[in-house]
Amino acid sequence: MRPVLPKDIKSDSVATIVCEPMSKLKSVPMDMDTTSVMLKFMMDPGSKLAAEGIIKQVWQATAMRERMKGQFGRDMDPRVAILLTMWAKSIGSCLLYMYYCHWMCEKKGIKGEFTIDHLVEFFPMGFFEEEDIHKVWDSQKVDNRRENFDGTELTGGGDNLIDYALASQSMGGVAAEKEEL
Repeated sequence: MRPVLPKDIKSDSVATIVCEPMSKLKSVPMDMDTTSVMLKFMMDPGSKLAAEGIIKQVWQATAMRERMKGQFGRDMDPRVAILLTMWAKSIGSCLLYMYYCHWMCEKKGIKGEFTIDHLVEFFPMGFFEEEDIHKVWDSQKVDNRRENFDGTELTGGGDNLIDYALASQSMGGVAAEKEEL
C-alpha cells in the first residue's frame, strides 16, 4: 500500500481515507469485559460521574476526548472514551474510532456531546476487528520525508494523516471554523 503524499492531502482526506473505509468494515461482538462495562455504564445512572474519575487514569481515553474537543469542539462522554479504549487498545486505533464517530455524528446531524447512546447506535453489533483497523491505520500513513513537502503549502507534520489539520477540515469543527474567519 502506497503512503499518502503531502501533495495529495486535501480537506476531506480523513473522511475519504479513514472514515468511509471504516464504515464498510464488518463489526464483531464485544468481548465479555467490554460488554460487562458497557452494560454497567448504561444501567447505572451515576456511571457518567464515576467514569469522569476513572478516565483520569486512562491516558488514551483522555487523549481521544481532548482531540475531539480541541479539533471539533465536540465533547465525548467519558464512558464512551473508556469503552473505545478498552476495545481499541492502542492510541492510534482510539483516534481512528474518534474520527469515525465524529464523522458519523456529522453525517447524522448530531450536535453536541457524543454520548453512550450514540455509541450504541453506531456500533449496535460490536466494534471492528483489530486487523481491519490496522489496515485503515496503514492506509493513512503519510510519506513525510522532507523532499515530499517541496512545492506544498503544508509544513512537515507527522507520518499520520490524522495529524494534519487540513486533512479533516471537511468534517467541520474548530479547524474549519478558524479557516472560514
